Amino acid sequence: RDRGGLMPTVMNAANEVAVESFLADKLAFQAMPVLTEAVMDSFKAGSELTMDTILETDLWARSRARELLDNGLQSTSDQATGLQ
Repeated sequence: RDRGGLMPTVMNAANEVAVESFLADKLAFQAMPVLTEAVMDSFKAGSELTMDTILETDLWARSRARELLDNGLQSTSDQATGLQ
């Protein structure tokens, strides 16, 4: 996995969505790194590192995290441990 370039932006944005979801009782604590990793795994690196690509990547990662939550991560009331 690419660890430089835009990947820190992806990781941070996905993690922020995970924390928001946890605090809203929509995601189990132990599922937070699962969500972050899933977003990172679905990122296709290769863009030039500019302020525009950083902002675009941040928006993409947040959207992807919410999409994954909507399509497969269980709520804390279901005792989620990760992706189904």
